[in-house]
Amino acid sequence: MKNLPKLEPAYNRRQDCPDYTEQIWQPNWRCFCCEDRGIVAASLARLVIDGYNYERNLLPVCQRRGCYEANKWEHLKDDLDFRLTVEICGELDKISREDWKEVAKNNYRRIIDFKTLTTRLTAPGVKDRTHNDEREIAIRKQESQAALDGRKKQALSEFAELQESDSQRAFGF
Repeated sequence: MKNLPKLEPAYNRRQDCPDYTEQIWQPNWRCFCCEDRGIVAASLARLVIDGYNYERNLLPVCQRRGCYEANKWEHLKDDLDFRLTVEICGELDKISREDWKEVAKNNYRRIIDFKTLTTRLTAPGVKDRTHNDEREIAIRKQESQAALDGRKKQALSEFAELQESDSQRAFGF
């Protein structure tokens, strides 16, 4: 039992791991046209179908090459819109992917901006200090510490005098 192996600590939160890098959530859909549902997203359908309203119009089915999610809806052929072609759905997929890249970039920028803002608010002016500012702060700290030490010595001497006078009264001196 003397030769026990040394194990690395296991972290219960990924954020605590030393090699953790913050990630922005991105969808892991295979098809961004229909978001792996088989039905084209309403926001994308509006790009192709004028005045599209998902509550009023037939739902457009994704026809993108490599996306087989539309197979789930084959039993509803009469109630779905199959007019979108492979090329249209492929283009809608590209548009949606680009939109998500832009969203991820903006979210990353927003997080970085938030981090810098919170850093400034928690310690305002710390990063903006010059060498002279640091020296002035150190001098002020020393002066205030000396003042505190002087008051402390005075308080201790007054306390000692009070104790001495109390003890003299107690013994009748």
